Amino acid sequence: IFNSFSFSPIMPCEHCPHCKEQEAIAAVLAERMSQNSFEDFPNVVQEPQSMEEVPPLNPCQQPVALEICNNWKEQKLHFIEGNANSGKTYLLSAIWALLKNMELNVEVISSCPFPRQSIQILKFLALPDEYIEEIDIILIDNANQITEQLMKSLSEKLKRVMSTDAPFGGKTIVLAADFGQLLPFGDFKNKSKSTLKHLTENIVAPFKKHTLVVQHPSDWSSFLDNARKSPKIAIPTTNIVKSIDELIEFTYGPLYTEPPHLHSMILTPKKNDVDFINKKVLEKIKGKELVLEALFNGKKIRSDLDLHELRLKKGSILILEEPFEGLAKGTRLFFEDYDRTHLNCRVIETNKLVDIERVHRFLAPKSPRKSFKEEQQSVKQFPVALGFASTIHASQGRRFVNLGLFKLNQCFEHGMLYTALSRVGRFEGFRVLADDNIIENKLEPSLRVAAATAALVEQKDVPVVDPAHHLHGVPLLRDDQKKIAMEICHKWKDQKLSCIEGIAGTGKTYLLNAMWTLFKNVKLQTEFISTCQPHPAKQMKKLLGQRDEALENIDVFIIDNGSQVPKQELDCLNHKLQRAMISDEIFGGKRVILVADFGLILPVSAEFKKKLESSLKNFVGVGQFKKYILETPDNDWGNFLKTARQSPEIKIPQGNVVKSADELIEFTFGPLNGVPPNPKSIILVAKNSDRDLINKKVLDKMKKRVIIIDAQFTSDIIRSDLELHQLRLKKKCILVLDEPAEGLPKGTRLVLEDVTRSHLNCRTIETNQCVDLERVKRFLSPSTKSPSKMKSKSQGIQSVNQFPVSLGFSSTIHSCHAKQFEKMGFFKIDQPFEHGMIYTALSRATGAAEWKIIIEGSVIKNKIEMSLI
Repeated sequence: IFNSFSFSPIMPCEHCPHCKEQEAIAAVLAERMSQNSFEDFPNVVQEPQSMEEVPPLNPCQQPVALEICNNWKEQKLHFIEGNANSGKTYLLSAIWALLKNMELNVEVISSCPFPRQSIQILKFLALPDEYIEEIDIILIDNANQITEQLMKSLSEKLKRVMSTDAPFGGKTIVLAADFGQLLPFGDFKNKSKSTLKHLTENIVAPFKKHTLVVQHPSDWSSFLDNARKSPKIAIPTTNIVKSIDELIEFTYGPLYTEPPHLHSMILTPKKNDVDFINKKVLEKIKGKELVLEALFNGKKIRSDLDLHELRLKKGSILILEEPFEGLAKGTRLFFEDYDRTHLNCRVIETNKLVDIERVHRFLAPKSPRKSFKEEQQSVKQFPVALGFASTIHASQGRRFVNLGLFKLNQCFEHGMLYTALSRVGRFEGFRVLADDNIIENKLEPSLRVAAATAALVEQKDVPVVDPAHHLHGVPLLRDDQKKIAMEICHKWKDQKLSCIEGIAGTGKTYLLNAMWTLFKNVKLQTEFISTCQPHPAKQMKKLLGQRDEALENIDVFIIDNGSQVPKQELDCLNHKLQRAMISDEIFGGKRVILVADFGLILPVSAEFKKKLESSLKNFVGVGQFKKYILETPDNDWGNFLKTARQSPEIKIPQGNVVKSADELIEFTFGPLNGVPPNPKSIILVAKNSDRDLINKKVLDKMKKRVIIIDAQFTSDIIRSDLELHQLRLKKKCILVLDEPAEGLPKGTRLVLEDVTRSHLNCRTIETNQCVDLERVKRFLSPSTKSPSKMKSKSQGIQSVNQFPVSLGFSSTIHSCHAKQFEKMGFFKIDQPFEHGMIYTALSRATGAAEWKIIIEGSVIKNKIEMSLI
């Protein structure tokens, strides 16, 4: 037998049982081979491949896994979303095992720790084409950390490799993401635009959406959901600690007597706080501190660099800063011992022993050095750092038993707070170092607005006063107002331009104020533009004077009294926003909410004949606004205003007609010889000359001494015939600001309380705020030209020092087109010369019994422009 195989014969030992057995087997094989009888040999059976263990799935995960695995050839793109603790990573791990058991080639892409072998997307893009071509299915975990641009690069690479134009080269892609968590690294302003959320909803590559829910809802899951979408989070007081020592002891235990808890962590938003906490915890650990200095050319470096000098204690928790011996960057280690060349550690997750040696590292100094060699050195140092604390960014994909949260009120990015809290699974597992239990949250706008919409649905009959609630300070809305507010919020992304219309008394400004408060509660940058609203409103001209960078960060523009905004100003705003946002889209793609009543008087303009052409109705983009109509009150006053808005003739009820100015004044301000005038009343006129007449008449009726205040020119009193040079007042008279002063806008109404030589002590009527007014420089011109006193230009217009006020008993209709009054009188408005004057005047009253008018007869001719209404 051996000769047949050309081996040298070895004589068996005749007394050895083993040799005899081998000799007998060889004889049988020789006989069968000589007969060429191969049929009797049994077939060789390969060992069966070991099946991957599939973890048990809950009733929500199981149908998703079965649908993906059974239809992986037909439905190629899947997107799994769900809140924290809904089991997204767990489900992906189960899908991986199922697909492996189906003998499919599966690759996992993840930027965070995954139960199976995974790689990062940049490494996947660097794989050779031949390897990628053999892959059947790609699973992507924590897709919220991958930019849309990277996914497009992946799609293009797969198309090229597979030679097809199908999305992702016809490969099956399964994404799992929670877009409430932190977004990818990158330009902060464009982070929300660069997420995969847009890609998963793109009609070119439609992903089938699967939503996971928490199977057993609890107070903790509700708390996490609130942290995911609320602009303010109320932390339970039992979870608040007041000192860093308390936070460390809760997280790691009593470090003077015991080693630290290994499955614990302290998270903070910023890197410099990580170093502070690591040093603080290291000081508390019992034991001798080891100082391991970096080596350069075999010698120790004497340097001021913290990374050149590694300070440890036995029992410290470390973190790998570079991949080492198959361990990924970010692996957490427990430091047990060391020698001159190695650190003896144990991997916390797997309990595997690992010896870490020095590697080449490039470490740069904190302060500039004289030469390039000193500026950056390649040294040999252990690739580890203390791991008691971590940034919230670096903690993604990990879970901890005990969690400490430090300086949460400094969260500066969407999802940071939610990401931090979701690293633990119960209320008892975390503590927060904070002075207040209300923590400000940063959220991507679409999530915040969706939360505000949901809150509006639940608005009750009692205003919310909880600072952590979306509706904090939001006034109660009627059903029609709430419906409009909810629809504008719901269509936040798709419908960017909204116009709310309604006649006077329907609550347009009230609704805008409610929406402004709502947007502020959800941390949207909102600009309120109005010609008549007090702070925080801003006039359009001031907004147009801002720099482009300031407008770029504004999320919403709210424009009240849009009928008073000329078309040219809105055109300027449109072009300015297009330039700021580098976009041809109307208003640069910004969201604009406009309120208008085109039955009101048109904007004041120098060219009266062109007022109609400059109306907002003729704005080029007005057709793109979605129109909402507020319901007209179904009562006599609402019907009367509706008639005054669109009828050419208005019949005045006899009960609202008076025959003299004295009757009108007494109705409006009360019996002035006995009590001060009612400050929330006014008499409206059509012309300035009638305003001055009424102001003098009311002042004469007041039972007070007249105070004459002369203007000053270079500290000397001016003796002139100019009425504005001589201010005639009485205590408790009503004033109006002619110029902005003390933070109050022009037109603010005041009550005069007292007068000193240098100040007027007043009180604002709207807010009851005390204001001390002093003289300011004013340019005053004479009302009539006197030949004897107009010989020089300096006598015609003078810069004088005078108080910036005038009497405010009466006003023109133009000046009060957006204010409401308790009592109103109308003087000489029966011959309107402009569209909407009568309707504007009547709409300032709060009801049918709150106004009187002087007219002959009972019918007023109205002037309206039908094209506007």
